[in-house]
Amino acid sequence: ASAGKALVEVRCMGQLPPSFIDFVLSRGYADGVLLTGCDGGNCKYRYGMQWTEQRIFRQRDPRLRKRVNNQRIACGWLQPWSRHGSALKMHNAFQEYLDADREAATWRPETARRKAAIR
Repeated sequence: ASAGKALVEVRCMGQLPPSFIDFVLSRGYADGVLLTGCDGGNCKYRYGMQWTEQRIFRQRDPRLRKRVNNQRIACGWLQPWSRHGSALKMHNAFQEYLDADREAATWRPETARRKAAIR
């Protein structure tokens, strides 16, 4: 965490209820939410990554409410050994997206990874 940012840790991303994201965004406590967790298929606690994405995209209960703009939410799934540096790069890219164009198309972590690799 640093000025203007907050970090909330959970054992598994699948434990984070969509209502928490709704609360943070609808109350204006944040411009966006970056969710990071285990890389594809490596979830230590079963299906955290898949369930989180399905909830954010309103395909699994509990669903993210329709009033929440899911373009303000980014998901970045990382290998455990690369979390700190990669998460910081993803955060910076997501922050640039939020700052540049609040109504742009959905931000994708793959784009940030490609940009980070180019730099």
